[in-house]
Parts: sequence; structure tokens; C-alpha cells
Amino acid sequence: MGIAGFAQSNDYFLRKVNRYLRTFDDGYYGPLEVRGQYLICNIKDGRHSKIRISDIGTIVRYEGQCGVQIKCQSGDCVTGVTGDMFPTMSFRTTDNCDETRFLSDMNNLWDELKGRGQMSSSSNDYYLNKVNRYLRTFDNGYYGPFEVQGGTLICHIKGGQKVKLPIAQIESVTRYEGQCGVQLNCRSGDCITGVSGSMYPNLTLRTTDDCDETGFLNDMKGLLNELQSGGSLSPSTGNGSYLAQINRYLRTFDNGYYGPLEVANGYLYCNIKDGRRSKIPLSEISEVIPYPGSDKHGVKILCRSGDCVTGVTGDMYPSMSLWTSDQADEQAFLRNMQRMVNEITRGSQQTTPSVNVPRRPQHTGPDEEKGDKG
Repeated sequence: MGIAGFAQSNDYFLRKVNRYLRTFDDGYYGPLEVRGQYLICNIKDGRHSKIRISDIGTIVRYEGQCGVQIKCQSGDCVTGVTGDMFPTMSFRTTDNCDETRFLSDMNNLWDELKGRGQMSSSSNDYYLNKVNRYLRTFDNGYYGPFEVQGGTLICHIKGGQKVKLPIAQIESVTRYEGQCGVQLNCRSGDCITGVSGSMYPNLTLRTTDDCDETGFLNDMKGLLNELQSGGSLSPSTGNGSYLAQINRYLRTFDNGYYGPLEVANGYLYCNIKDGRRSKIPLSEISEVIPYPGSDKHGVKILCRSGDCVTGVTGDMYPSMSLWTSDQADEQAFLRNMQRMVNEITRGSQQTTPSVNVPRRPQHTGPDEEKGDKG
């Protein structure tokens, strides 16, 4: 994401795609830009096409030539350079191109735009984006994407219909019995508005195909926690603001090894890239300090006393560390981690963790939780 990722809108992949478009097909396409609710594609001759970001259904390889294609959720949603409407926006060339990289960056750009609030009002949107990526192939894309509108979670259905779930009324996410899938359950009564307007006690996302049910279930639980712990608030107010900023930063920090962080049941959890996670009780967090040593960059979250961190193997440690041997904006990371800790521990401790920048220790001890990085 870059050093500026804490301070400005999240546009890393917009800039990355635009750099690539300077040479793709001799610079015919681009730059892309965002105007209100639209993604605009400027063309070399001065014209442009556009698509409403909330109308994007999927981004796929272009069949027949090297390139990618943005497809509408339904109907003709792309306004072409002549003003005519089309079901797709295509970027293609007869030359060789790095199609895999282009496709990946375009899908990441899509996620980035949704995270900026073009499709979702949620600032803490890691699981929202992750679930939506999975739904592109789950049951042939019948369900999704999800989006947040105020206090309501919207599930779009392939035919253009949608289901509405009041976020505050969702009690749990469980496995679907009988087929591969998950079920979102109301706290009481019928709180979910179906596609016909009828009310139901749950929403089911299921398929007769094989699916990664465990991963899907965990990500949906993460999404529910994300939404109900303040993720729909803006980055400048309320619980979840600095947590959201940290999680966006962790997507690129140390190649995405750490994160996302999540808060649940009185613990701060650090998920690791391989699926494992460590945790620290909120009430036991003492302070956040720079990671010691000159060859690594990062932070350490310290216990008040003893070994309070449960590591990825189940062993106990006196601290939780997030570090990298690459260059990083350590001071910004430290400040935002300290602010995040203050944010998530309000009410969990009798004293507030320090937000002062402590002097860097001059030694590195072996007593920290570092996942499996050694």
C-alpha cells in the first residue's frame, strides 16, 4: 500500500493499473479514474467509457486476445465512447501482455474501490472483500456480491434481485445442514427480507458442488464480526477505525504475512497467512513499542505481566510481534498500532496503554511470538 496508506485514500492498485496501461496496447487505454460512483476509462483519442462501480459483476480474462474484461452484474451497464450501452468494458491487445498480472491487479482495484466506499460504506472491509471474491465462483456466482447500505447487509442474487439483512439483528453464522454452504441466522423471529419481500429467519448460501465450507464459514463469521464491531463507521470516528487502517496496511506489510487483526470475545487475534492465528487478551495489553534491532522493522505488543500471548502453536509468550526485514514506515505503523490499541481496549482495562513513542530497546530477546518465521 505504501507509506501514505495510513493518511490518504486507498488507491494503490488504481495507480498500479494506470502505470501498466501506459504501455499496454501502446497506451490506448487509460488512465482510469474515479468520479463519484463511476469508474472512468479514458481513451487515447480523448474520449471515455464508464461503468458504475456497484454494477460490476466480475472481472475475467478476455477471450480471443490478451487482456481483461469487466462484466456487468446484469444487462448493459457500460456507457461506451459513443454513448451506446454495453454489457462489458474490455481492455485487449494483439500484442503479448502479462495477462495474469493484469487480471489480478484489476480485481484488486475492484476490491480497493469498494473499500473506498464506492460500493460499501464499510471502512473495515477485509472480510467483505474476501467473501465477495469467494462468491464469484461459489455456486457459479449465483450469490453476491454483498454490500453494506447503512445498517443493512445486502446480498445480491444473480438475476438482479437482492436479499436484505439488518446487521444488528444477525445473531450467528452456521454450517448449512444437507449441502455445502453456510446460513446467517436472525436473533429472533423473521428479520430477513427475501427477494419477493417475504420475511425469513435465516439466509442460506448453499451449493450442490464441493466447496471450502470451513474457510467460507470462518470468513463469514469474520464478516459478521467486522460489521458488528464498528466497521461501517468512517475512518475518523468510532470503534474499528484504526483497526481498519492497520488491516489495510497489513495487506502489503511483509507480503501480507500478518493479518487481518480482529477483535472477538475479549481478545485481539492476529491471523497468519497460512491460516493459523495468535491472540492476546485485551485486558492484558500493556503497550506497543518498536520492534528491537536495526535489521528488522515492525512493532511488539507487550503483556502487562508474564506470558499472556497464545502463539500459533499454543505456546505462551510475553509479546506479540509483527515485523519485516523489508523497509517499512515504522513510525507511522507504531503510532497507528498504539492508537488502535487505545481504541479497542477502552473499557477492557483500568488504565490506558501508553501512546508515547518509547526509546528503541538495544537488544533482541528470544521471548516473542513470531508465528513460524523463526
